[in-house]
Amino acid sequence: MLVATSGGVLAHPEDLAALAERARAFAEGSRSAATRRAYSADLAHFTDWCAAVGLASLPAEPYTVAAYITAFADRLATATLGRRMSAIAVAHRAAGYVMDLRHPAVRDTWQGIRRAKGTAQRHAEALTTPILKQVLATCSGGRLIDLRDRSLLLTGFGGALRRAELCALDLADVAVLPQGLKLRLARSKGDQEGQGEFVPVGRTGSAFCPAAAFEAWVAAAGISAGRAYRSVDRHGRVGTGLSTRAVAQIVQSRAELAGLDPTAFSGHSMRSGFCTSAAAEGVEERVIMRQSRHKSASTVRRYIQDGDLWAHSLTKKVGL
Repeated sequence: MLVATSGGVLAHPEDLAALAERARAFAEGSRSAATRRAYSADLAHFTDWCAAVGLASLPAEPYTVAAYITAFADRLATATLGRRMSAIAVAHRAAGYVMDLRHPAVRDTWQGIRRAKGTAQRHAEALTTPILKQVLATCSGGRLIDLRDRSLLLTGFGGALRRAELCALDLADVAVLPQGLKLRLARSKGDQEGQGEFVPVGRTGSAFCPAAAFEAWVAAAGISAGRAYRSVDRHGRVGTGLSTRAVAQIVQSRAELAGLDPTAFSGHSMRSGFCTSAAAEGVEERVIMRQSRHKSASTVRRYIQDGDLWAHSLTKKVGL
């Protein structure tokens, strides 16, 4: 039997089912893998909470969503709550339902939470150049794990990379050239279309050269293909590719070894540290954005403000 589509074209029902499945796959692929994982975890949390309090999660009432974000307003960051609402809305659309986040119950509750908490969230400490060098001093040993951590920190900083981008780097994505490292990011947060971006990490010739550190790590680890950064066990055996959580743990453990507060740093500290350090050196906003691949200038301006914070300190000028 043939059925008419909205465009007046006749098609078999099985063809429509196949088209619907392809459309679902395309819709799912419109978001990066990291975003899909975060949404999946967010939805699981919402579903578990609904089950615990005896409310339907799919479809959910706007009042249920309002109650949910209220229940966790004191425990979760504003950005996390916002992402969870987005995940709930996406799940409803995928199931053929409508979750209007502009419904007064949701909108007014969300505005009240943002006003009460303030939209400014605590950001991880930036791993600026002086702090990075202090941390790198803990990687001066000749162990394989020292070589890996040194290279990871320098590549992450020099490329202003997100931790997911570091984890996804394959050896084939890294061209080692006389000028430095040419990184191909197959897909990143700022490249949802998956077209790929190239990021240069210059060769400095100093003791902190990212290219030299990368070459030393790859040679010592004997990596010829696959993930560039991998786990290393206590016996010095190289394992599989690192997770984003592992990258954060490396940053924090090295910070602790350097005598710093490990909880002040995260996997994002390398990226923010590069932007802040560049801003402190007077690098123009557009040049920083070209390296960091930020789509929003407002984010980069925050780094510039951080970098300029002490440049115009008036304390000495007022006689203290």
